[in-house]
Amino acid sequence: MLNFLCNTSIILSGEYPLAILQRCLESLLAKTRYPFFEVIVLDQPLADAATRRWLSALPTVGGGKLQVVQVGAGAGFAETINQGVS
Repeated sequence: MLNFLCNTSIILSGEYPLAILQRCLESLLAKTRYPFFEVIVLDQPLADAATRRWLSALPTVGGGKLQVVQVGAGAGFAETINQGVS
């Protein structure tokens, strides 16, 4: 059996309502016991103004585990996720 830990990236779309994004991130940060993870939130043009303001503050919280990636307009689902992964 292999005995090593891998880094894991969790990618979230920023197109969801702010309350859902906040609840999801709070839950991930509070309940994830695996130490080697990061959360990448995709800041999409579809997000409303309140969500975009909240996303702009994310890199300052979460103990370095959160980052926001700007996604271009007109990207489909697969392209959006690929931008978050790269």
